[in-house]
Amino acid sequence: MATELEITKRDFLSTSYSYARTARIALEDSQFLTFTEFLDEAEVINTPILSRAKDVFKNGNWSVLGYSCNSYQNVDDEIEYFDDEDEAAELELLRPLTFNWEYTLFNGFFSGNNREITKATKQEINKSINDVVRFIEKTFSNSLINDISEVRNLQDQLLSEKNKNALDRIDIYIVTDSIIEQDNLETSVYIKSIDLTCRIYYWDLKKWNELKRSKSKRLPINIDFKDSDYKIYDVNYIEKKISNKLAYYLAFFPGSLISDIYDINKTKVLESNVRVFLSTKKPTNKEIRKTIKDSPNNFFSYNNGISATAESVVIEDGKIVLIKDFQIVNGGQTTATIHHSNKIDRYSLENVFVAVKITALKKDDEYGKMVNRISLAANSQTAPTKSDFVSNHPYLTSIERLSVKNPILTDYDKNLYYFFERMNGQYNVTKTSKGNERQQKAWEENHPKIFMFNKIDIARWYNMMFEFPHVAASGAENQFDSFIYDKLFQKPEMNFSRYKTLIGFGLLFQRIYKLCGTAKGKAYPSLTIDPVSGSHSPVALSTAIYTMTYLHLLTEGRLDYWSIYNYQYGVCSSLISKERIDSKFDKVLQQLIILCWNQIAKYGGAAAQEKTKKKDCWDFVKANIKITSEINNELKVFLISDIEKEKRDSLDINDEDKTYFESLDILISKNAMIIQLMSIISNNQSNFLRERVLLENLLKKISSKEHILTKKKVEESIIFYKKLVSEGFLFKDEIINNSIKIDFSPNNIFELLFKNKNEFLKKFEKIVLENEEKFEQNELLYNETIEIIEKFDREYGLSINDFEKLNEVSNLISL
Repeated sequence: MATELEITKRDFLSTSYSYARTARIALEDSQFLTFTEFLDEAEVINTPILSRAKDVFKNGNWSVLGYSCNSYQNVDDEIEYFDDEDEAAELELLRPLTFNWEYTLFNGFFSGNNREITKATKQEINKSINDVVRFIEKTFSNSLINDISEVRNLQDQLLSEKNKNALDRIDIYIVTDSIIEQDNLETSVYIKSIDLTCRIYYWDLKKWNELKRSKSKRLPINIDFKDSDYKIYDVNYIEKKISNKLAYYLAFFPGSLISDIYDINKTKVLESNVRVFLSTKKPTNKEIRKTIKDSPNNFFSYNNGISATAESVVIEDGKIVLIKDFQIVNGGQTTATIHHSNKIDRYSLENVFVAVKITALKKDDEYGKMVNRISLAANSQTAPTKSDFVSNHPYLTSIERLSVKNPILTDYDKNLYYFFERMNGQYNVTKTSKGNERQQKAWEENHPKIFMFNKIDIARWYNMMFEFPHVAASGAENQFDSFIYDKLFQKPEMNFSRYKTLIGFGLLFQRIYKLCGTAKGKAYPSLTIDPVSGSHSPVALSTAIYTMTYLHLLTEGRLDYWSIYNYQYGVCSSLISKERIDSKFDKVLQQLIILCWNQIAKYGGAAAQEKTKKKDCWDFVKANIKITSEINNELKVFLISDIEKEKRDSLDINDEDKTYFESLDILISKNAMIIQLMSIISNNQSNFLRERVLLENLLKKISSKEHILTKKKVEESIIFYKKLVSEGFLFKDEIINNSIKIDFSPNNIFELLFKNKNEFLKKFEKIVLENEEKFEQNELLYNETIEIIEKFDREYGLSINDFEKLNEVSNLISL
């Protein structure tokens, strides 16, 4: 019986053969792409680009298989941090954007058509390292390849960024479908000729297989003190075992160990942290740097330390030898700032020590909740708000996934996203991770900051929906606490339908708040005028909350929030425009604002602001407000039916999957004509390098029929498609001699099979049992279908072969 690794090796080789045949590339190239594109899907690397080449340089061989790159914005630490958002935004406009670049160079070896599990030799590993090092030396000695190729393009990029002092890092990845069993492998190499140290990472078949079969698709971070990266460290600790599932450790980490952990793993070590690293220019982080520089011996006393979790901590001879699956849950600011102080500021960490509290707990269904509790209990250098400690709540992560995967097409054919900032600072960090200045600007155009919302907004909107405006007005953290812990009502389970309703509701609320105006507003003069003094009353937010709550109550929740979400009625345009643009709701909204405010003022008097936090105030407003027939008639235009509302509130549809099938339906219609035309366009425009590689790889996978068309790549392709449509591309050309033949509709397959999988499987099972003549044939098909459905969840998508099999099932069920 074949072992797990043998099965993986055979699948890898079969996929690579198919890739080579359909893409008409060498087997070694297809093996490299099959191997690295999965690492891309699992977000270990970013879009590998094939650039296989080899030759001789200075009496030695050089070689490289491919590369990938990332960039991040370079922060000017001389500029002070401002709490005022308007002042900070103005400063951002004046400051020139600069970027640092990180490159990953791939080299390695594959076993060709050998189906056996082979072991990599030390000679093979060293040769791969030495060859790629020699390529780096060749490049920076200006010995360039005299050819138009990907590897020459790589050389030009490396030289260009180094000349601009923007080349921050070069990593080397050794990839192979063999097994690497050697101990004490080199983890870095110093290139003397250019004064550069490159970190070395190893990916063999075993490590690749473990990630592929992992449900989380996340490689655990292990701090192995026997490994060359960490063997210089001797960590003192105190241990307290609670049970066979739980143990506590208080360890004393040298500052250089913290820096190394972050340098090796980057932000992956902060995955469970409540916030992203915001910037070294934040006041507290500047104080951390100042302490490291001026009084490092006092760092342990001044700093609150780091809280972390681990699956286990292994002790041998009274020493910590391994921390398995290490994750920092609190102290990300400290971690990143120590690394910055060492690497950028060049401060010594010799006398810096950090208290690290490690909770070792076995993973189970309660793991996520436990992490949140640990974060809540931990102290923090930057005093996060209470809501920060539940950033990893499953409810919030589900909203984040929906916001990331579901763009809307505006009324002027532009693709926009609503951005959910689950962690404070996430918007800016995401923006600066998108590449160069042009790429960041393009991202920001598709993710306008006015359409960013956070967990406080989510809580406030739901508190209004459930008729608790007095709670929504009681303060950001108080009302969030009531919401997230279900103190007043049970949070509605989230799906895409409910997400659209929620965002539409929030957008209309934002419009109401804007219409409430300000004392000195010209475009939006104040509507909350004190009836006694005649002056502006600073109760605009509470008035907007009461107005939106009452509007939702008045219409029985039947306002067409989906249309608002889909950029209709002018609500989004009115919010995004710097000049005043009236939405179709404005007339009736202004009437309701004034009616609500009059009752609030009547009840609250001079203390109206404070009184809006009381239930009695809300009861008074509801009981005394008078709605005219004119207002009711104006609102009827925007209402949906009870049946439609019930449908929108339903949980039946898995909309994240639906988006994948709908997008793929567009891309592969007419025998993948859209993808082929996009590939032609990207080949003709130099600024579409990444898109060209993306589409070429997607076409190869479609032609092979065996490769997975993953959610991530389909999403990226449909975004590019919509971008091209918005720029005027019509996609009406025909592809001559089109060799791709597709006779199924992914959308039809979704509607029948995936929209409600349980109902579909029951129906299919009934067909299998009722047809005795074809029982074995149908049973086989039934089992294959279940495998494909499970594969979809496990592998991020399906292949053309999978779709054709499901289409066969679809035809059977439809008979």
